[in-house]
Amino acid sequence: MYALEAKDAYTSGHSQRVADLSAAIARELNLPHGQIDKLRLAGLLHDIGKIGVQESVLNKPGRLTEAEFGLVKLHPEIGEHILSPIVDSADILEAVRNHHEHFNGQGYPDGLQKDKIPLSARILAISDAYEAMTSERPYRKSMSANAARHEIERHKGSQFDPEIAATFTRIEESRIPTSKTKARKSPPEN
Repeated sequence: MYALEAKDAYTSGHSQRVADLSAAIARELNLPHGQIDKLRLAGLLHDIGKIGVQESVLNKPGRLTEAEFGLVKLHPEIGEHILSPIVDSADILEAVRNHHEHFNGQGYPDGLQKDKIPLSARILAISDAYEAMTSERPYRKSMSANAARHEIERHKGSQFDPEIAATFTRIEESRIPTSKTKARKSPPEN
């Protein structure tokens, strides 16, 4: 996580906020503590594959070319490859690989749809998208929390799992970490 943030300053704290938000969604879904812990770790590691993407592409201030976006789209597979010798959890590896899959099958890298996408990846997809939308990036300004929530709502059933999107929108805004609030370590689960 810190190695990636050293390479891409715009994502400073991103993985921690994705992990925290994913855990909040998982708690709202009443998932078991062990599954929440794995999801939190997957959130911390989800973008590790960006280490394999050129900095000039990651930090490009304008729109990416099709070829550049193709390089970015490789990061979930690269992440799974980096982690597979050291992470012995299929749940974590699947979440990292599939966090850019779309509910309608139009995501990447495998074009999975609906419940073929692991639950952890469907949760990470919402957390990652929300956190990215509410953060300043080299290619665009951040949007407000309300606007980002509206985007999640607007894309439920296409990009996002409708049930998880509805769960996300039930979470109080004050419980959602953003780039404007310092990422905090959540208390351990009992």
